[in-house]
Amino acid sequence: MSGILYLNSLEEGTNKVSLEIPGVDLAIEHQDMISVGTYSAELEIEKRSTEFIVRCKAEATHKLQCARCLEPYDAVYAFDFTFVINCVKLQEVAGEGSSDDYYLIDDSTNEFDITPLIRERLLLALPMKPLCSPDCKGLCPKCGTDLNKSTCDCVKDQVDERWSELKKLRQQPGGN
Repeated sequence: MSGILYLNSLEEGTNKVSLEIPGVDLAIEHQDMISVGTYSAELEIEKRSTEFIVRCKAEATHKLQCARCLEPYDAVYAFDFTFVINCVKLQEVAGEGSSDDYYLIDDSTNEFDITPLIRERLLLALPMKPLCSPDCKGLCPKCGTDLNKSTCDCVKDQVDERWSELKKLRQQPGGN
């Protein structure tokens, strides 16, 4: 995997690292995602003895399918996050563990994979209803015409007969 930080190769102080994480490595399954692009991550890592403060800026473009018109479109995702890695002798640490932004790893470990962190943030960033644009008109429910590209001759004012009694109430005096 290409999202691996090699901790022993970092010098004391501030280090800059660039990573490219192929979308395949993120293993994302989402019903509206057509393809996952490559993630680029720019990391600023501050090493203080056995502690690493990592500031990450990640960015990628993915192809999603619009929920209204079903056309594919490019969606750009960019996010920043910070986390801390602490290398310790795990057998000496009792009762402490990793949390969302703080990771305890064994001091004999040289590698830390940020791919799961990127994956988690991408999943949280994905929209529940992806739209190619906020004003997407979608498809005609009768004929399937893409209403963003053309119009159709379907009757739009057809009223569901189950609501006819309510319509009668509105027509009575005092009805709104």
